Amino acid sequence: MYLPVLLGSFVLMVPAIIVGEKRGQMKAGVHLRGGADAAGTVGIRVRHRPFLGHRGALFFYFVAFNLLEASLPSLISKLAQCRQGTAMGVYNTAQALGLFFGGVFGGWLAQHHGFQAVFIFA
Repeated sequence: MYLPVLLGSFVLMVPAIIVGEKRGQMKAGVHLRGGADAAGTVGIRVRHRPFLGHRGALFFYFVAFNLLEASLPSLISKLAQCRQGTAMGVYNTAQALGLFFGGVFGGWLAQHHGFQAVFIFA
């Protein structure tokens, strides 16, 4: 289920980035994508039809996540025109720290409070 959902999300991601770049709407789109990412996460948890609902929620989540993952570095480098190297270094450091502490804290939550607590926290 994972591979078709991920590949399908890439198919939708590329045109969305092209349109956003051409129209200069990348900054406004980040807020929309963040909300869509959160909605996809909630959809994974509260799906009504187990198989199709789960697949649809994962697809929605991955479209939003992949769009954010691809557009945030571009947006940061455009906004920090005179300090691009510093801005990208801070972004990459924050991303790596988030991966580390998210895994540590998520593992602690799962061990002490169950996997449902990880979804609630997310």
